[in-house]
This record gives sequence, C-alpha cells and structure tokens, in this order.
Amino acid sequence: MSTPIVEQVAAALQTAVATVTTANGYNYTIHTVTRPSRKTGKEEDIRPHMYCRIERDTPDLVQTLASNPPILELSYVFHVFVFISPSENDHTSIGTYQETIWADVVKAVAAEFDAGNSLDTLVREWAVLPPQNFESESGSYDGIDIRFQAIIRTNETDPFTQR
Repeated sequence: MSTPIVEQVAAALQTAVATVTTANGYNYTIHTVTRPSRKTGKEEDIRPHMYCRIERDTPDLVQTLASNPPILELSYVFHVFVFISPSENDHTSIGTYQETIWADVVKAVAAEFDAGNSLDTLVREWAVLPPQNFESESGSYDGIDIRFQAIIRTNETDPFTQR
C-alpha cells in the first residue's frame, strides 16, 4: 500500500523527534512520540513527563501550478505537543522545560534536514513557527506546542506522487 506524501512527512518528523534523548546528546529524553489515534486521543488528562504527540492541521492550498498533470502545492502545519509533568521533587521551572525541549526538538528536526534524510527530500520548504505554551484545564500538566510549516508538492491527481 502506498503512503501519501504528507503521511511520509509526518512519519519522518516522528522519527526525528524520537531521537531527542539524553543518550543522543540532548538535554531531555522524550518519553514517547505518538500520532493521534483512539488510544492517544485528546481527552486524556494524565500524561507522563515528556510525553509527545504529533498532529497536523488541515492543509491550506497554496496554489495549483500548470503542468501535466497539474501540481498541487499545499501548506501544512505540524504540531509537536510535548507534555511536561515533572515530579513534585523537581524544582526546574516549567519555562526552562518549555524553552529547552523546544530547542532540543528544533535541533533534532534540523539535523534530519542536514543529514539529507526524508524531511529534506519530501518537503519543498520547511519553517519553524513560534511555539505556543499551554496548560491542561485541570492543571495536571503544562506543555509546549512546537510548530513547523511544511510546503509539499504532489500531482493534483495523485497525492502519493511527489513533485
């Protein structure tokens, strides 16, 4: 079964984020990196420290380019949500966690590009967007939404084919 280009990008992003571990030279270790499913839905309120979920927004159509077949250029925003719930004995500020894990994730994703791996070959343009901090309604965890914008090109008639 073929995989649409946008899903290949999401999988490559998930792989890059999963490299964020202290063993790989980063400041923190991300506990788990998941994509939404019924099991990892948004309703959960208890999350392990440094749990990560990757989602993407519905794309904006940037443009249709004349070609045979026509090329669709789509803009996606990918969200890397990292949930922060340190132990009660940890006195590290939430802001320190948020800024440091943001830097770790951005560095890991940039390394994926520098190595010429999947992200580098799948996207036309890639940008780091400003992060957004968040807190659960119950106050049981804090977090950061690390956002990336990806511009991808596919055939208008075949989103499995990169252009």
